[in-house]
Formats: sequence, structure tokens, C-alpha cells
Amino acid sequence: MTKSISNNSGASLKSKLVPWITVGIIVIVALVASTVLINSVNAAKTETKETTSETASTSSDKEDKDTATVDKDKETVAVPDPDTAPSVEVGQTINLNVSQWGLSIDISSKFGSSHYQLVDNNNKLQLNSGLINSLPESCSEMRTQFGFIKDENGKLSVMKPEATCQDATQLYNEIWGLLDAATKTVH
Repeated sequence: MTKSISNNSGASLKSKLVPWITVGIIVIVALVASTVLINSVNAAKTETKETTSETASTSSDKEDKDTATVDKDKETVAVPDPDTAPSVEVGQTINLNVSQWGLSIDISSKFGSSHYQLVDNNNKLQLNSGLINSLPESCSEMRTQFGFIKDENGKLSVMKPEATCQDATQLYNEIWGLLDAATKTVH
């Protein structure tokens, strides 16, 4: 049994593939066009937001100048409350079981691998984590000062250093905010 191959079968194969090749090219062109369209819409939204921000800041600058000329003796500067934790995005959480206290705390997974040590007659939980250990060397003594304090009623509050890490203020505030958010998840 021998099969004979004729030139007609090659032409037949080409005629069968032409529609599929055409469809493939159309799909690629449609994908490129939609990507360009989406990017241009996003760019237009960004430009609109920037224009709105600039307009708002310009009008608020004018108001500030007016206020400054009227009330030269009164300077109103919004200073954040040093006792209020900054608002942060917690993200996903992991459960930190503190069996000695009989409770669990949901802490942000941003802390990374975490473990704790109870100090001061088991009234303070000293938290150790990758995030806390990422404080710069100039603030290394602060690494052991973050955690939780348990009062006599069993309520948790944030344990943090008195001073702010000047070399990593944003990281310091992130840790403080995440710990504060965790105090609200005790179960």
C-alpha cells in the first residue's frame, strides 16, 4: 500500500489554512488596538486628575493667602496628633496566637515571619518580624520596642518607642499603624 502525494493536496491545505491565518491576524490587530485604546483612556483620566488637583491647590493657595492677610496673628497648621496611629493599608492578615494571654491577634502579613516574647511580668508582648527588623541600623535599638501592652482588663494597646526613627519615618509609621490595626482584631 503506497500512498501517492499529489500537488493538489498541498493547494488544498493552503486553502484550508488561509481563513485561520486571517482570523489570527485580525485577533492580534484587535488586541493591539484595544491595548492602545485602554492606555489612552487611562492617560486621559490621569491628566484630568492632575488638572483637578492643580486647580484645587491653586484655589486653596488663594484662600490661604486671603486667610493669611486677614489673620496674621493666627497660624493654623494641621499637625498630626502624636498619640494617634497613622492610617495604613493592612492587606492580608495572619493569626498570631498568644496562648499565655488566651487570645489571638490578626496581624498584617506585611510583618512577614513573626514571633514574640512576653516581657515585664507577661504584660508586654515584644514582636519580632522581618518588617520591624528592616529598620535601619541607626534605629536598631527600636527593633525590640514594638509590640502590644495588655492592661488589667485584657485590652491591648500598641507598644512602640517613644521617639520616631528619623531615618525611616515612613517605615516607623507603617509599623505603628499596622500594630494599631491589629489591636482591633483581638479574639
